[in-house]
Amino acid sequence: DSGDTSFEPSGATESTWQDLGDLPYRRVRMYSDIIWGRKGKQAKSPKSSISKASTFSDSAEENPDEEQFGLSWYPKSYVGIVRAHQNAVLGTGEDSFELSRLLSTTTTTFVAGCPNGGPIAAVTAPLSTGGGSGGGGIGNVSTSGFGSRTTIRIMNNSGKLMAAIPFPPKDFSLFTGTQQIQIHRSPGDIIAIGFTSRCVLVVVLRDSLVLSYDLLGKRVLPPFFALIDRNGERNLGKGMDLLEARIFEGGVAVLGVDMSSAVVEFLDEHDDPSYADEADVTSRRIVPLMPSQSDQSPSDGKEGKLSASASPFFLAPPPHYAIITPLPTAMYSRSNHIAFRCIAILPRQYAPSCRPELFLSTSDGSVVVSELHPSTSPNGGLTDIDCRSKIGDTGGIGPIAPIVSMSFAPNGRFLACFTSNSILTVVSTTFESKVLEFNTSSGSSSPPRSMGWCGEDSVVLHWKNLGVLMVGPYGDWLRFSYGNDSAVIGHGGGEDGLKRKNPSNETEVYLVPEIDCCRIVTPTSVEILQRVPPGTADLLRIGSIEPGALLLDASDAFDSGSPNADEAARSITQQEGLLEEAIQGCITAAAGEFDVKVQKRMLRAASYGLHFSCKDENSPCRNTGRPSAEAVTFVKTARKLRVLNAIHRPSIGWAMTASQFDSVSPKGVVARLMASGKPSLASSVSEYLKLGRKVRDYARAMKAAAFVGSCSTLSCANDTMSRRLISMTDSQIAEEAIKIIKGAEIGKGDIPR
Repeated sequence: DSGDTSFEPSGATESTWQDLGDLPYRRVRMYSDIIWGRKGKQAKSPKSSISKASTFSDSAEENPDEEQFGLSWYPKSYVGIVRAHQNAVLGTGEDSFELSRLLSTTTTTFVAGCPNGGPIAAVTAPLSTGGGSGGGGIGNVSTSGFGSRTTIRIMNNSGKLMAAIPFPPKDFSLFTGTQQIQIHRSPGDIIAIGFTSRCVLVVVLRDSLVLSYDLLGKRVLPPFFALIDRNGERNLGKGMDLLEARIFEGGVAVLGVDMSSAVVEFLDEHDDPSYADEADVTSRRIVPLMPSQSDQSPSDGKEGKLSASASPFFLAPPPHYAIITPLPTAMYSRSNHIAFRCIAILPRQYAPSCRPELFLSTSDGSVVVSELHPSTSPNGGLTDIDCRSKIGDTGGIGPIAPIVSMSFAPNGRFLACFTSNSILTVVSTTFESKVLEFNTSSGSSSPPRSMGWCGEDSVVLHWKNLGVLMVGPYGDWLRFSYGNDSAVIGHGGGEDGLKRKNPSNETEVYLVPEIDCCRIVTPTSVEILQRVPPGTADLLRIGSIEPGALLLDASDAFDSGSPNADEAARSITQQEGLLEEAIQGCITAAAGEFDVKVQKRMLRAASYGLHFSCKDENSPCRNTGRPSAEAVTFVKTARKLRVLNAIHRPSIGWAMTASQFDSVSPKGVVARLMASGKPSLASSVSEYLKLGRKVRDYARAMKAAAFVGSCSTLSCANDTMSRRLISMTDSQIAEEAIKIIKGAEIGKGDIPR
């Protein structure tokens, strides 16, 4: 990986932390000098940045008709039009930063991250769908020259390309019963992209058409409308125009311009079939179509033909399917003379009904909650929370300000609401208590471009040219700049820190909220903004007297050859239970770190403490002959860290934390590696972690299938291994595949020591 994007995590010292009230936070740079969309290893070139090297050769080889600026790709013809305008009107034709700014004013780049440190998806589209009117332009520049095609790219966090999906797809068809309808869409029709927790990329178009792909760019379900046009069968190829689409961990929720809404749940064969059977009677199912021929690579622009017959559902659930539940919000809107402004979706694991619940903000400053059983629930499952006194209240001066953006906390307990008068309010999900109210009007009077949670303790908001604002539970705040210097330029002190500073140094920023942190994606880097784990804070704070900190100091003294090391360690053993607490503290802190050197330092301290623990006559491991609980935890943590370090490598590019690893579970990590096209590493991880036999057998089978597939697709030999594979006969390939299935080829350096 020497030629890949650099992986140099930081943030392991207290001097780099920022205090949000009494909570320490840190920025961990996971990957830097990223060239997004590269196919192979990154060439050794000057550090990429929007102002220095805005066009990258690796991506140009992939598509010579496009020009790249960070995470945005534009047709070269369109870049030429904008450059000519820039030169004629502004006289700055050689200024690449100014060129990228002009391009961003006429287009938008959608960027989404797969949950739990997964891949990044990006697509650039014009602000309007062209034609003669050209809207969304500046001066004489319009989006009419953008073209009729774009590309959706799926990349890992180090920028390596995993899949390139042409949009619109060739042979773009909609199947309704036995009817196949050709449909035509343009890049300007895209209004949202995002990932579900099952690693399905969802693309939503302006007319509620939903597309779904896996991490390798293969279609998961046929295209379908979330909201069907009310004209019925006369407009089978047309859906309802959308006001908003919100993709969440279980699917997507949409709000139409006529105030109608629907929730689409993406399910798979691992879900309980009874969950689909108990859906509302008005819901409809979307299942895969029976392929008439094997799917071809999406990078070739070919999807493979599909027949119009749906896969049978009554025998067994298909690998993937969707349930669409329409909600009677349009009727509610008309009868109460209100309009809906924005939506948020509460995942089913946190909802009292055990199904997703849709929250809709109203034009009169309230919130309406809709359950997914409108046919059997009173009032169509719609309930007005009447939170006007808690959110958007102007104190009697002017009308109540409606909510324009909402976001649920990862634990589902709190809801962040941003109102039209620039007030951020955090309330409990039941709206019974108000946790926070924060005024952002001194920095900007417009809503943030994106809002989400950084773990469960703070809310992050991003405005263009204003950086990222983090607000804590007691009104404390931090402000981070993501310009060329990437320096923190404000912290909780006074309102002056919220004012705009050095806007010319700002760069494009995209937020990816996670369960324990927030990923920050920029044109050249990926970093994690997170609360410093309590175990790490206890160990690394200057002057800490926690047992783990004392043991760490003793271990460092021992490594340096200090004669006081033994005395320092024995002082911890004087009090019963203190040594075990210190060992556990070092192990826990090591799990929360990304830097391998810091991990080893903390694990050495834990090992040093275990040495004294085993010598203790009262130690359980000495009396029973079995390893202590601390020793067992030490081994499990060391194994987990080795796996995490393996998937952090730029060639894999998963920015997963230890908490996310525990949330997904080791089996989930193996499944995600196989979905990412890494069956060899998935097989090694399953063997190394000693997972169940079925998991290991399946991982080996996938590795064998990948080996056979690679042998059949190799056409030229660039190295010794490729030449050997090309020269193999079918019988030799079969023998090698059998060896892999039996486990004879497992573990050849996939997991670094």
